[in-house]
Amino acid sequence: MTQNSSIQKDRLFPLGDFYRARGWSMPEHHMVAANDVPQPYHTLLVHKGDMTSALQNFHSQKIRIVALEFLHQGNKVMRQVRLCDTASRPVEFGAIEINLSCFHQNAQEEILASILPLGAILHKFGLSYISTPQAYFSIQSDAHIESALKLDTPAKLWGRVNVLRTAQQRIFAKVVEILPPLRAENDA
Repeated sequence: MTQNSSIQKDRLFPLGDFYRARGWSMPEHHMVAANDVPQPYHTLLVHKGDMTSALQNFHSQKIRIVALEFLHQGNKVMRQVRLCDTASRPVEFGAIEINLSCFHQNAQEEILASILPLGAILHKFGLSYISTPQAYFSIQSDAHIESALKLDTPAKLWGRVNVLRTAQQRIFAKVVEILPPLRAENDA
């Protein structure tokens, strides 16, 4: 089996690549239907927009990025990130592969700087995109995810696999997005 065909079968690409590079096994995870994602995760995950905007709306504040790992080779950027609110509380852990050739020079520089989340860059430059969630999942946190999300204890988490395309249907990002534990509004 070629590397490309194994990547295509990796349901949590590109997160799986980061795990394989370290010789780690992926945490236990289960793919679920969109209707099976519980609230409030459903509101944040089951939509066709960018996650940055969804998180900003949900938390009523700007979201910033902390790059946990960054790999750049040619036109490809792969990174693991923690998205945080203005109080530095983690609101997402993600792994993303970005095709820089789909962006103009200024947007490429912003992506490489890893100061703004990709969704904020798309909006900053008025770039049109098509968001196509590919799958939803639950995942049992492991030490890596717990560290990224600053969790004190293991937890069942929820996430999605998303593909972002240009208006011309060129794929410019593949992303796995995992949310920290959240309380439903009526539990607050």
